[in-house]
Amino acid sequence: MESEILYRLDGKYHTILDRYGVNTGRALKEIGLPEDFLESEEPAMTVTQYYRFIDAIGKQRPPAEVAIDAAKSELAIKQSPEIYAAYQSQNARQCIRRIGMYKQILGLVRYHIEETKDHMCIELSLADGTDIPVFLAEFEFCFLLNLIRRATGKSVRPERVSIFGERSIPAIENFLGRRLEGDGKTFICLSKSNIEFPFRFNDEREWMKYEPEIFCRMYGLENKGEFIRSLQYALIHLLPTGTVTLDGVARELNISRRTLQRRLNDRNTSYREELDDVRLHMSEYFLKNSESSVETIAYALAYMEHNSFSRAFRKWTGMTTTEYRRHNAGHLTG
Repeated sequence: MESEILYRLDGKYHTILDRYGVNTGRALKEIGLPEDFLESEEPAMTVTQYYRFIDAIGKQRPPAEVAIDAAKSELAIKQSPEIYAAYQSQNARQCIRRIGMYKQILGLVRYHIEETKDHMCIELSLADGTDIPVFLAEFEFCFLLNLIRRATGKSVRPERVSIFGERSIPAIENFLGRRLEGDGKTFICLSKSNIEFPFRFNDEREWMKYEPEIFCRMYGLENKGEFIRSLQYALIHLLPTGTVTLDGVARELNISRRTLQRRLNDRNTSYREELDDVRLHMSEYFLKNSESSVETIAYALAYMEHNSFSRAFRKWTGMTTTEYRRHNAGHLTG
C-alpha cells in the first residue's frame, strides 16, 4: 500500500505557538502524538494528523496572530511538493485551481471555486461538507493570500471575505486588507486583475514533475513503480480523448509498442489489466464525487456506449453503478 504523504515540520511551529501561549503538548496529545513531538529532530505529520493538529490548536481559541504567523512561515510554502509546484504557476488563477485539486486528493479542506468574468471566489468547507472551523479558515485564507503576494510581488487584497460565525476579527482583517462580511459562509473573492498578475517564479517543469502523481493519487491508484505510474497517467490523459490504444499509449510514453509490451510482461501485468484498473478507479471517483450520468462517465472512459461500461463496472465491483453510488452516498474521496 502506498505510504501517506508527510508534512515535515521544524522548530518554527513550536516557536510561533509558544509565543502566543498555545499549549502544543495538549494539542499533540489530542491527536495521539507525544507532547514533545515538535522537539524531535525531524518531526513529520501525515495530512490527516496535520489538519487535526491545526483543529486542536483552534479549540484553544488562540489569537488570530497565530494563524497569520503560521501561514507566513517559510515552512508553509514547502510543506509538500504539490504546494511548492503550485507556487510555480503562471498566475493566481492557475495556482488556486492546482491547490484546489491537491486538496481534493489529500486534504480535509475543500476548495469550491466559482469564476466569473470579473472575479474568482473560493468557498471553504471540510471534506464532509460541514463548516470549516474558524482557526482553520483563518489559516487557509492567510496562507493563500500570502502565497499570492509573495509570488506576484503585489499587495493583493481580496474583493470580499467572510468567515462563518464571525463578524469581525481585526488582526485577520488587517492582514487581508478587507473587513469580514459576516455572510454566513466561509469564502474569499479575488478580482480578475489580481488572479491574472504573473507569478515571478513560474516554472512549468516543477508542476510537470508532480502532476502525474497528483492525478494518480486523486483517483486512488496504487503506486506500482515509476513505469506503471507513467502508464497510468498516460491512460488518464488519453481516455477522455477516446483514442486510448496500445499504440497511442506507446507514443505518449515515447517508446515502441514492443518495448511497452515487454516492460508490462516484465512486471507480470498487461495493457488490458492496467487499462481496466485505471477505468475502475476513475469511475469510482466520478460516481462518488460527481452527479455525472453513467453515459457521461462512460464517454469520459472511452466506452463507445454506456451499456458496455455498466457491464464492466458490475464485473469489477459486483455492483451496478446505481448501487455503488447509493452505497457510497456522502463518502467523498480524499
